[in-house]
Amino acid sequence: MKNIVLLFALLLGWNSAHAHSKESNPLITPEHFLEMASIIKTETTQKEWSLFCGITQQPNDYYFIEETKVLSLSWDEALRLTAWLVDNQKDQGYLAQILQEIDECPAPTADQIANLCRTVRFYEKDEAPDGIGYTYHRSLWNMACAVPKVDPTEVGREKVRKMWAKHKENIRCEVGGGSRSEDLNIAKFAIDSTNHRFASELVIAYKCDFNFVDKKDGMTLLDFVQSRIDEEKRLTPPAENKIRDYENLYRAIVRNGGKHAKDL
Repeated sequence: MKNIVLLFALLLGWNSAHAHSKESNPLITPEHFLEMASIIKTETTQKEWSLFCGITQQPNDYYFIEETKVLSLSWDEALRLTAWLVDNQKDQGYLAQILQEIDECPAPTADQIANLCRTVRFYEKDEAPDGIGYTYHRSLWNMACAVPKVDPTEVGREKVRKMWAKHKENIRCEVGGGSRSEDLNIAKFAIDSTNHRFASELVIAYKCDFNFVDKKDGMTLLDFVQSRIDEEKRLTPPAENKIRDYENLYRAIVRNGGKHAKDL
């Protein structure tokens, strides 16, 4: 009965969306109906559900259950999951596929990290047909085994989060030349390279964890930004534009759970 109700709800949503389509025949065909029926997913493992919650940035009420345990989803949960699969034109095995790709993704190589540092410092629009913004986006996704225009944006970001959780302390930029950012975490390097956009995206869009102390400077990202604010305020006259940029980034880090080292 649950599957029938789910399918009916999905059909209403599907037809509503396609009623405004530019295609000549946007209405549901028998083939579409059978495809949607095959996607309906009322059970999943805790690990797959946790992944789905991470991808869609929604609370996970089953985080305390063993990862391999099979969950029987509520009507609302099954509807959300099935609608997401339909919207992305994926089948029931898609979450398992993503988990496998994450598990099999190797650690970032020195060349990949160097390329990310380079594209962060000298960033430009990615003009490739499968471009997703700036060249540093491609470098970042490549490190996480995410494929632009193949992985949905939220899946690519989840892959980056998973990669970051494993390797965040090793993604550092050895820029040389006595730079203040020598061998610091990539986000700090980006800030000193005046690429606040990259640091902000890691914090806001990618929801990366920055609550760790950098082994070189002894600071979290929040400590680092605060130190830059304090430095600018000591100048005569203070650099108001820089201070404002740093303060905006500071607030963004705090809103996304960032802490000072003393509070960890």
